[in-house]
Amino acid sequence: MPELRVDLEVALEELTPELESVLRHLEPCGVGNPAPVLVARRVRVAAAPRVVGHEHLRLQLASDHAELTVIGWGMARRASELEVGQTIDVAFRLERDEWNGVSRLQGRLADFRV
Repeated sequence: MPELRVDLEVALEELTPELESVLRHLEPCGVGNPAPVLVARRVRVAAAPRVVGHEHLRLQLASDHAELTVIGWGMARRASELEVGQTIDVAFRLERDEWNGVSRLQGRLADFRV
């Protein structure tokens, strides 16, 4: 399996609009300038994993004081590895999701480890 490069370890409580704004200053991202990958360790799967679309995975993660929704594009096949209450390490890119006039932070799932 290819190794995943992680740029910063964070707690879910540290994921703020200010951090997302700072990370946007590293754009444009692409070949030669990959988007920063964050890792949060020992977070709980707070709700049943959901398959969205045909092959995407949506997870609700939680710590004692914060929650984060992450979307794993093309990762639906891994939903069976997860269950509510389980503790996992998760690697993701922090993004801003804007839908129906509501703006919120979410993660783009890169990988997870049970």
